[in-house]
Amino acid sequence: MAMPIEKQAETETPEMERIKKSLTTETLWPWILALLSRKPRHAYVLRNEIKKEFGFLPGTVTCYKVLYILKSRKYVAVKRDGRKKVYYPTEKGKQELLKAKTLLNQLSRELHG
Repeated sequence: MAMPIEKQAETETPEMERIKKSLTTETLWPWILALLSRKPRHAYVLRNEIKKEFGFLPGTVTCYKVLYILKSRKYVAVKRDGRKKVYYPTEKGKQELLKAKTLLNQLSRELHG
């Protein structure tokens, strides 16, 4: 099992801390779409689910902001569960996540030479 991203950062150089922040908390949408692709969720659980699944903790309001943007771009949709909203990815959102995964895999291969 890989070491959580947060634990790795404790001994990292400023350069590594910057790239990890850039690819995690500053680019949160693929992480949210990945979680929602596994199982629709309420907005309030996303932050802790990200911490549990991926090892980093986004800001308190950040998940809500990203969800709002994803919804406005039709990457996620909402169902009502009583008074709560449950978010799930649309087909467009699944395609965007696939494009992000493809790009990240391509970049990783290029770095490996």
